Amino acid sequence: MRRIYAADMGAGSTSMFWKDLADDISPSDLTNVGGEPSGYVIYFKDNEVKVGYDALTGFNYEELNLIKEFHLNWKKLPTEENRAELTTYFRAWNKKIRTKRAQDFEGVDEEIWFIGCPTGGKWKRRSVRKLYKEILEDAGFKNVTIIPESNGALAYYHKRDKGAHILDDMSATTKIVLFDLGAYSIDATLFEGNKLTSYGEYLGAGLIDKMIVRAALYGVNGVPLKRNRKAALNEPEIIREALEEYVDENFRNFLRIQARNLKEDFFKGQLDSNGKLQRVLINSSGYSYDFGDGDEPEQLWLLFSEKLRTSLMEEIPVRDLLGDEFN
Repeated sequence: MRRIYAADMGAGSTSMFWKDLADDISPSDLTNVGGEPSGYVIYFKDNEVKVGYDALTGFNYEELNLIKEFHLNWKKLPTEENRAELTTYFRAWNKKIRTKRAQDFEGVDEEIWFIGCPTGGKWKRRSVRKLYKEILEDAGFKNVTIIPESNGALAYYHKRDKGAHILDDMSATTKIVLFDLGAYSIDATLFEGNKLTSYGEYLGAGLIDKMIVRAALYGVNGVPLKRNRKAALNEPEIIREALEEYVDENFRNFLRIQARNLKEDFFKGQLDSNGKLQRVLINSSGYSYDFGDGDEPEQLWLLFSEKLRTSLMEEIPVRDLLGDEFN
């Protein structure tokens, strides 16, 4: 039996599906419905690479001491230099789905995988997509075809009843643009007749996560954020010094994953009575993460509100807020 599998290896979340060629039913999930968090964690106790919800959901500040490596920014342009790291990451996903969804691979003689990649930038190069395909197949995915992510979304839409009706009945002068707003990049595909033109830029929603952290540590336009009218949000000097001088990448990524969760909860409408979302990451109740030679902060909060969203997403240029981190 032949079976089609597909994967969207996003920077924010990862989704995988399968579908039999003979069936008209919708694709079935291999990952949790709606996808799972992207990135990976390696724990000291077993040195095993963990991905998805197993790795990135629910762990707190105290658990940082248990983690050997913590990576969020896995989505890099594939090169020979990072080939081994990417292969390790994709192999962990392959193992996860084949273990947890073993029934979806039983009786399959031929697997055919379609896996997306960003549409623009250097990802357009054939040599890059060729290397990406080799890395994925080295990780255990079989018969891989690489497709631009926004093209894949348009193809799926075309196969649905409403989409097929709209696209098939278009006049020669009608144009449709599909936008794929991802965490890593914003991609677009222009459909004009039977011609596809694709474009993309690295301006994905993951930048918002970094901006939330930046605002918590540095304020906005030089003005510190307030948890309430009286209390400051953080002790930014201590944390800034830690990040700039001696705290490892695990702590930096811990801040970013918490900001990502905060952002997603905000856009789901999970606000408090004041129209805010606040999350305590560190407080004086006790913790043991090593901040090096400096003082440890008594508290660390992240905050998101409609006012802050407007400042970060509409008023302040991303480059002005993030500086070298954006570059």
